Amino acid sequence: MKKTILSICILSGSLFFSPLQLSEAHVQSNNVYAAETKVLSKTSTSNISLSFHPDIKTLKEMSNPAHSKDEIISTFGEPDDVLRGAMDNNLLWRYDFKNNENYVFTHDLDAIDVDALKSGELEYIIYISFEQDEQTVSNIAIYYIDQDGKFHEYREYADGYVKDLAEGS
Repeated sequence: MKKTILSICILSGSLFFSPLQLSEAHVQSNNVYAAETKVLSKTSTSNISLSFHPDIKTLKEMSNPAHSKDEIISTFGEPDDVLRGAMDNNLLWRYDFKNNENYVFTHDLDAIDVDALKSGELEYIIYISFEQDEQTVSNIAIYYIDQDGKFHEYREYADGYVKDLAEGS
């Protein structure tokens, strides 16, 4: 039996994702061991269009509003879009975690393509909001559909405040 898993290596502050194919894998003390291991591809997070995305818990841990612009780019790569917030005209970076490589969303403001999330074209949408100085992160928002089909807006602010709004709650 062969399984494909995502290997995450942290090297000098950068994350690199490499899908691995394992055969005869087993878990022992939270470590995975395999008799045969094959790297299927090497993909840096500078290209977020991964065929395998981190789970929402891992993504929330990766999203830290205390990070600088360089640290955000090191974690997520260059943003898919750079735009202005509709309310405050502040700098925003958008990251699309695509399941459909042909997916394109163009909008001048900070709109959320809920239909693409619900249809599965997108796994997650992340918005990084900056303060007026355009250097300091104000908050990070992650939009996703949970396993029950509910739309979520998870938002973490620079002061540590977190809100997680779910459709129907």
